[in-house]
Amino acid sequence: MTILLKGTTSGTTTDLDGKYSISGPATGVLVFSFIGYNPIEETIGNRSQINVNLSPDLSDLEEVVVVGYGTVKKRVSSRELSLL
Repeated sequence: MTILLKGTTSGTTTDLDGKYSISGPATGVLVFSFIGYNPIEETIGNRSQINVNLSPDLSDLEEVVVVGYGTVKKRVSSRELSLL
């Protein structure tokens, strides 16, 4: 997950456990985002810990089209596949 201090270039990412560290003013707003999820904005205020749960962005699912048909021998190169 990416965490940015809104209106700045200051930001960080979470580790594998979802932990992060970032500094900002009490009036600052943190923007939490991850690909495929709706971003969340949280004002820092006087909190020293902010936890969020992102919800899936279902609108992106309509943009994916998967088409599969036929067979291809394993020895065919990716360049040849792009010409099909």
